[in-house]
Amino acid sequence: MKSFNKLFLQLLEIVTDKERSLYKERSNILTAVKTAEIMERDGSVVTGFVVTDKYGNVGIIDKGAVRWIDKAKFYGMMQGDE
Repeated sequence: MKSFNKLFLQLLEIVTDKERSLYKERSNILTAVKTAEIMERDGSVVTGFVVTDKYGNVGIIDKGAVRWIDKAKFYGMMQGDE
């Protein structure tokens, strides 16, 4: 596994919230690890964020634009069911 740099630690700090349950914390750590791997591999940069509201709907925010996707559609999109 590639060694992670300061970027990984910054990502981990952003997505890890001590108030969350253990499951969500593990999920966020996996998100940070995957993001760091992709950024290192492809030379990608962070230009936005993905947020989830209290109902499970997902907002993608990039360079001032926001796109909301309902919970079911996002699940299908991420699981390849679309």
